[in-house]
Amino acid sequence: GRHLSATLWRADLLLSAELSLPAQDSYTVVLPGGFLGAATLAVRHPALNLAVLRMAATGPETPVQPPPPVRVGMLALALAATADAMPEARLGMITAIRETPGHEPTILLDLPAHATQDGAPVLAMDGSLLGIASAAASGQTQILSHGAIARALTGRAAAMAAVPVAAIAPQPIVRSPPTPPGALNLPLPNAA
Repeated sequence: GRHLSATLWRADLLLSAELSLPAQDSYTVVLPGGFLGAATLAVRHPALNLAVLRMAATGPETPVQPPPPVRVGMLALALAATADAMPEARLGMITAIRETPGHEPTILLDLPAHATQDGAPVLAMDGSLLGIASAAASGQTQILSHGAIARALTGRAAAMAAVPVAAIAPQPIVRSPPTPPGALNLPLPNAA
């Protein structure tokens, strides 16, 4: 009954937080421009808190740029969609990178976790994708890194391409009133 954020990884693939995504057969996706599309689950990766959705219609072709090396002190822009599917952005700083042998590094931001932010893109200041946001046990926002996502999806591309999806025509949605003057208004080509 509420919106979740997602990250456009490829023109037909969305990434979101596995723990926040309800188990169902299909999902409605709000695409850029306010159009609705259909998506089905392609992969669930609980260990990484990663869900991959395959869209019936392809989104904009926006190449995902790998980030520079991640360091403590880097600024990051966490994009998301509100519960009303309106864009929001938060600026944060990477406060810790925790390495655990045999596991992906945990990258923490100095932002409190927010339910609608799970699965949202987190960008470096050069616009490259640091990864996707999710809630850490500490109550902070953590980042599933671009590298961890790429490694998780390696070898699964053929399986994802074989998943049938019923196509539907995009439909416009009714939006909330316009953003008040002076409010932050950013285009979000990588958030759904």
